[in-house]
Amino acid sequence: MKKILFIFIFLIFTWSCKQEKVTTVNKTEIRKIKQGEEQNKEPTNLESVKSTGNSDYKFSRSEIINTIHFYTENYGKETTSFDFFDNELTPKLYVLAKMICDNKDEELLTEFLEMILASKGSASETPSDIFAVIYLCKPKLIIDYLSTQYSDEYLASQLEFGFKNATYKTKNDIKNYDKLKSDIEKLFKK
Repeated sequence: MKKILFIFIFLIFTWSCKQEKVTTVNKTEIRKIKQGEEQNKEPTNLESVKSTGNSDYKFSRSEIINTIHFYTENYGKETTSFDFFDNELTPKLYVLAKMICDNKDEELLTEFLEMILASKGSASETPSDIFAVIYLCKPKLIIDYLSTQYSDEYLASQLEFGFKNATYKTKNDIKNYDKLKSDIEKLFKK
């Protein structure tokens, strides 16, 4: 579970660096996050996924779903440019992943999978990376979906790509890495 949390924190950290136009990632900071030694006075990136009040998330389910619908319906149009993707959609996808991991929210998962299918030409790695985060925390749920109602080679390839990104140089740290990898490979043998 610690490794999944690290990967989630790393992905959020990477995204926030992009938002701040940081061009390099300080390896010492990543090591501190990995080792659980981050002592900043400001909230960590994982904490920023939630709002400051109680356990509410930074965005509501309806905000996330509405943004996904807008993106899906307008994919390839000027209204869903890089700015929209980076500033509107991406932050909500990180919260979506957290909500699915925390609550096994299948409606959000369905919306997310439909969005990936509708945006097949996208060059962004973010959806694949988010997909891998969800897979690492809910592997059975994802395999069940991709084996039944969402049996699609494109989705399987996006999961595989995100999984490779998320586990790069951390394979030995993930207790069930071989099983997780094998389950993805089985999706292609159907």
